[in-house]
Amino acid sequence: MFELRIDEKRPVEEENSQKRTKKQPDDEEKNTIMRTALFRKIIESVAEIVDDVDIKITQDGLSIQFMDAMNVTMMNVFLPESTFDMFRCDKPLTLGLKIKEFLKVMRVLKIEANTSFYLRSEDNPEFLNIKFETEACTSDYIIKLQNIGSESYDIPAIEFTAEAEMKSSDFLVMRQSAGNFAEYITIEASDSSINFSQSGEMIGSKTKTKTSETGKYDIRVNITEDVSVEISMKYMNCITKTAGYCPNVRMCLGVNAPVFFEFKLKEGGHINYFIAPKMDDE
Repeated sequence: MFELRIDEKRPVEEENSQKRTKKQPDDEEKNTIMRTALFRKIIESVAEIVDDVDIKITQDGLSIQFMDAMNVTMMNVFLPESTFDMFRCDKPLTLGLKIKEFLKVMRVLKIEANTSFYLRSEDNPEFLNIKFETEACTSDYIIKLQNIGSESYDIPAIEFTAEAEMKSSDFLVMRQSAGNFAEYITIEASDSSINFSQSGEMIGSKTKTKTSETGKYDIRVNITEDVSVEISMKYMNCITKTAGYCPNVRMCLGVNAPVFFEFKLKEGGHINYFIAPKMDDE
């Protein structure tokens, strides 16, 4: 038997305090009460890249790992059992899903405070059961599972020559400022800064980080060798779907290496992306 539950319930004293002060929840508070929304964004990101995926369940938690058909990007997700308000896994399971069908269910859920999200399946599952409870109603869904048999990947050590770590909110500002003017976005590490730029048919853009020495942002940059890469906007947009639910992002670049994006979750989980840059002859 596999079961998990997420309760989106803010503590009463916290809710009353915010009502008295008219204080809006900060990013960390949003992360705490919107775990179902984060899970939905993960599924949205997966569905942008592949059609079928295996979700692997063990007593330690839930993991997703896959590479797209073109071998351009790998996504690696781990949500530990402590992420959830209730988690049970009697034996390791693999849930093969038509991910776009699963996303159809996730998109109809009105995720807000005082709701609960459940997943459940048997030890030899043919179906995944989904339940969503609000203060007004309970909704149940059943999804037929697939035999996908996706590969597992060992990630080798990669030598990066540039690394930057920043708040995810700052990363999203940079990404938005760079715009959607071209099919690819250039990420450049040089002169102790990270630059995002695009060169479209009509518009070009460049956004440069300010380090803690030159600006108010807490951005840490370590560059041993200048490097510039181009990656598809398709994959950059996938990354931004989940970035807002994670406190920080670590971005690593290297010569003849994939671009690595690491998002650590508060409960000890992670959402990682490896994206192969555009080759000169493409």
